[in-house]
Amino acid sequence: MGRDQHQRVLVQPLTILSVLAAACVLWVPLPLSAQLPVTTINAVFPPGAQAGSTVEVTVSGPAARRLEKLVFSHSGITAEVVRRVPDEFADTPEPSYGHFRVTVAKDVPPGTYDVRAIGAWGISNPRAFVVSDRPELVVKGTPVTPENAYELPIGAVANGRIPARSHHFFKTHLEQGQRVTVRLAAQQIDSRLSAVLTLFDTSGRRLAQAFTVERDPVLLFEAPKKGDYLIRLHDETYGGGEEYFYRLVVDEEPFVATVKPLAATPHEERTFTWLGWNLPQGKPSPFRWQGRTLVAASSSASAASEPVALLRPWIPQFPSLLVSGAPGLAVTSPAGRTVALGVAQGTVVVETESSEVQIQRLDLPCDVSGSFYPEGDEDQYEFEAQKGKQYWIEVLSHRLGADTDPAFLLQRLEKDPKGNVRLVDIAFVDDPPDRNATIRSPFHLSSDDPALLWTAPADGTYRLWLRDQFGSVRNDPRAVYRLVIREPHPECRIVAVPQELRTANNNTVPVRPLVLRRGESLAVRLLTEIRGGFDREVTVEALGLPQGVKAEPVTWKTSSGTQAWLVLQATHDAPASLSSVQLKATSRVGNDGVEHPVTLGEIATGTRNQPFDPARVRPTSSWFLQVRDDGVAVPVVLRGDPSDVHGQVGSDVKLRVKAERTEGFADPVAVSVMGLPREIPVARATIAKNKSDVELTLSLKNGNLRPGTYTFWVRGDLTKVKRPFDPQALALAEARQKRLAAAVQQLSKELEEARKALKEAKEEANRSELAKRVAALEERHKKAVALKKQADAQVASAKKEAAPRDTNFAVVTMPLKLRVDPRPSNPSKK
Repeated sequence: MGRDQHQRVLVQPLTILSVLAAACVLWVPLPLSAQLPVTTINAVFPPGAQAGSTVEVTVSGPAARRLEKLVFSHSGITAEVVRRVPDEFADTPEPSYGHFRVTVAKDVPPGTYDVRAIGAWGISNPRAFVVSDRPELVVKGTPVTPENAYELPIGAVANGRIPARSHHFFKTHLEQGQRVTVRLAAQQIDSRLSAVLTLFDTSGRRLAQAFTVERDPVLLFEAPKKGDYLIRLHDETYGGGEEYFYRLVVDEEPFVATVKPLAATPHEERTFTWLGWNLPQGKPSPFRWQGRTLVAASSSASAASEPVALLRPWIPQFPSLLVSGAPGLAVTSPAGRTVALGVAQGTVVVETESSEVQIQRLDLPCDVSGSFYPEGDEDQYEFEAQKGKQYWIEVLSHRLGADTDPAFLLQRLEKDPKGNVRLVDIAFVDDPPDRNATIRSPFHLSSDDPALLWTAPADGTYRLWLRDQFGSVRNDPRAVYRLVIREPHPECRIVAVPQELRTANNNTVPVRPLVLRRGESLAVRLLTEIRGGFDREVTVEALGLPQGVKAEPVTWKTSSGTQAWLVLQATHDAPASLSSVQLKATSRVGNDGVEHPVTLGEIATGTRNQPFDPARVRPTSSWFLQVRDDGVAVPVVLRGDPSDVHGQVGSDVKLRVKAERTEGFADPVAVSVMGLPREIPVARATIAKNKSDVELTLSLKNGNLRPGTYTFWVRGDLTKVKRPFDPQALALAEARQKRLAAAVQQLSKELEEARKALKEAKEEANRSELAKRVAALEERHKKAVALKKQADAQVASAKKEAAPRDTNFAVVTMPLKLRVDPRPSNPSKK
């Protein structure tokens, strides 16, 4: 095969799909122009560093103006803004906004941490930053062909960004029989890159390939001979740009594909079996992946209690919002890698692997660890159940990060009068009931995992058939699951996500960092998952709020709704601050308080087209709440009167909404009720110009309305309020203009004096020196005048930007409570 033919194999021609993708990357999710902007970042590059090192990092985004500080979720990672002398006429260095020197202390454990930037409009959305114990390299140049491939040493991390409609090539040298793992981190570190990895020899022959399927690709490879090998990396639709960053490493380190069991009892010593590649003392297993035989290794250990959200998941993607907030365990493999486990919900059982169809007997309650392997695998389990007893049957797989769609069939074994056994179908369970309704929402807690609350109709033996509905087309030992069968017990988990109050349309999901200006409100959506008959009042309160910020605890009964709202509100005199905030959820059982897991989520990446380009919401270990004093106050504070509304089914309830206006604001405020079910309609109303209140009617006449307690809030929309966009930009521009004007004035004076001295000089030697001085001053004066002209233009632009502009605001009341009593019963006839 000739070189030209090799080139055609290694560098694939662009398709129409890639052209369309390249067009899409030109769009960036800018904040709504009619609202006050928030700091939004989409890339931190390089996205990681080695422990004990200092690296220069660039932070960028569609609304990343004057970034001057970075805040990390680990105190051992610090940053200072790079300072440079902006021009030769400046006396001191000035901040080079968006450029930072990041220092990682030696004792920072390897892992993925959150980083946020603080700029002109406050603190930003989070981005991932990885700390490693490896050499870190930054891909420079344009390694877009095999000839100029970037040389990647074994064990080093290459940090790069893919350009649109292009590839990156890497070259690595391997010895014959050398076994390596090619690992890529992209989507798991907030990148838009949906990667395809392909490995070639230098003749252009493709030896291995891996695609992204809801996770970042991994390649296992054993070199057939000594020599150089090429790795090609590109986005699956040939997108690219600053948001398409990655971390690539080729190493001989152990790769853990999975571990069994997937759950354990805390601090109980047991044997774990590790499945992977290059595992110490590993022996060949029946499992194959990517054409390679995986090895199995065993170790005895006890699992220690750890919050799963703080662990880097062993399946390379972020865990689901719900699983990340659940209590979890950690265990260390023989290779030294710490992985996350679940807390066992019964006797720990490991699936019996066999090439023949087997029915595995279970004693309840149990927590089974298994896998959908090999292709077309169907696992069968039998257990005894008692008539009238309730059981909770649940599969966890998709929520663990596996690319699976599990389903199970539950059957009863019956004998006819002749003693023949037959199977009677009881239930086929696939997706949760809310899957289709919530799949396009960025805040849904649904998954592809099935669950069933079931009451046994009779004593006897029952069989459960479990399969992956994607499993007929692949062999992937990472497609693991936990099957939990136990008695139901009440459970409640909370996920909290800050949400923008006002959006352009229902498909828009903007980033909403936790930033409050004076008088401003921030709504936090509280989503609940309840199981096992949980039906109690839950109270959520905010901890660690700074001075001047209040958030009244929210209480609601979960049977009345699966969500509520927590509102953070800053007073008009709140001092500027930056605080770490947590949420606490509790309920009561008798006189005892019970605490429930709370996962803090944030919109890491927003979107203007949710159905086709979903927003990315992910868990974070903590929230950073910033109160800003930038001279831009919200003109109205809304309050509901009374805050606790009471009525009966079949009646109407009145609520008065009051507007506390700041001096000088008299415009109308459109108000609407948020958070109530559709069975309680409330007509929109307007607080008229110069008026302070309006009355709303809450109709409780819908026959389907369930009695209970409902939490809601009232939103007020203000349009075309004059507010400055970025007043500080004008002050900075005028300071630069003033400095350069002084430089021009001083140089003009020095130039005039030098010209006069040259004219009066009589000695030739003196005239020569003076002429050189005049020429040098003329050059500096020319530069200063040009820079002053630029500064004048910047001031003119900043004045336009600083001028008050029409701004839309959305403000909300603190949470209100509606208590609905049952309809009065008719008196019995005598």
